[in-house]
Amino acid sequence: MRTGLVLVGIGMAVIGAGVIASLALAPDPGTLRESWPIDIENLTSNASRGVPVPVTDGASSVFSFDWVASSAAEASLWPAVSCGAAVGACPTTELPVVHWNATTHGDWTTHGDLPSYYLLTIWAAAKSSVNFTGQVAETYSAPSLAIPTWAEISVIVGGVVLLGIGAMALFLGLFLRTSIYRGPPPPPPPELAVDETDEFDDEPPDPPNPS
Repeated sequence: MRTGLVLVGIGMAVIGAGVIASLALAPDPGTLRESWPIDIENLTSNASRGVPVPVTDGASSVFSFDWVASSAAEASLWPAVSCGAAVGACPTTELPVVHWNATTHGDWTTHGDLPSYYLLTIWAAAKSSVNFTGQVAETYSAPSLAIPTWAEISVIVGGVVLLGIGAMALFLGLFLRTSIYRGPPPPPPPELAVDETDEFDDEPPDPPNPS
């Protein structure tokens, strides 16, 4: 087994799987919630008031409205659009989507395809002035970042390539014989080495020079 190749293969396979998983398991952008109050003080008897209520995301939001009043009041919500009227919004239907008749509180929730505005109308049904307090809340999906198709394909191809390289390296590291990587044979031991000067040791000495 080649430990180095095994480690490289595991590392590249993990990176490739992580690249693909990061695209497939992208987190949900989640939801956002906005709320704002509507306060009307000292609405005199038999007087009325209109308040425009904008909708942030009419396609996918949940819209809710609740209110309380110090004395009996009538309240209505109308689908509306922005316009040049004094209140800033004009109803688009002849009937309101919800109406409360001579009461001191109310609540309403809807969702789905909503208008860009609602027009809240309030009428003081009591003989005395009315203090009106309302709360509007809207919950909608957060916008997500669109990834181009070519970018998704590039990420997937890159992850698959890394997985393939990692699998190949892991396979070679586990099953490739280590003898392939052996270098040249080691030198012979010193006692077997041939000394070139030994070939002259057995020659007879030179004869003496006669005088």
